[in-house]
Amino acid sequence: MTAPADALNQTVQQRLDVGLMDHLDALEGTDINDVTVEAVAKAAGVSRATAYRYLGSREELLRRAALALVNGHADQCRQAVARATTVAQQVEETFAFTIRQTIQDRHLQMLMKSPRTDGLVEAVQQLMASILLPTLHEGQRAGQVRDDLSAEELITWLLEQLHLLTRKRLTEDQTRQWVQTFVIPALDPPGNADGRLRSQVRALLDDVQGRLQEVNVSIVAGRYTFRA
Repeated sequence: MTAPADALNQTVQQRLDVGLMDHLDALEGTDINDVTVEAVAKAAGVSRATAYRYLGSREELLRRAALALVNGHADQCRQAVARATTVAQQVEETFAFTIRQTIQDRHLQMLMKSPRTDGLVEAVQQLMASILLPTLHEGQRAGQVRDDLSAEELITWLLEQLHLLTRKRLTEDQTRQWVQTFVIPALDPPGNADGRLRSQVRALLDDVQGRLQEVNVSIVAGRYTFRA
């Protein structure tokens, strides 16, 4: 009897998850706090009582809604920063991608521009942590990131910076300049400016070397083509 019950529960939860996204798509504004259990229940085709039983309190519903919006963005953001090789580059690309997507993506506008609740803050912090937390930990171990604060505390501060830039409505180029001028230096351990510069130069040279190798392969292939 347990298996059918579990299958039924999963089906209802899936319907509510789909209903939640449908409701988010249908919202006219950009405030995630406009989400209601009643509207999700209607979109999912279940009773109000059933929706409350599965979704819990309104705060829990908002947390679920924020996490639903986070998941898709996190995967895209990780792909966007995959080529970044230093802490500074990954932080910059994370900020730039998020600002760029906030301008283009209505779901992300809901996530970043809505008045912050505990659930919303938790969801965006989870997004930031899923992308940057391993990088910050590794940077601290390598002496490239300050360790007088925990990586988790740094994530909280980075999140505040991201919200600030969203409210200031900066362009992507302005965001990059802000990160390079204010954010990256604040992550440096004392006296590490020279070390960070060396890391950036090394990463740049590695990138140039990789591009030169690609060009060399193309030249060799071209020579063989003409010989044939």
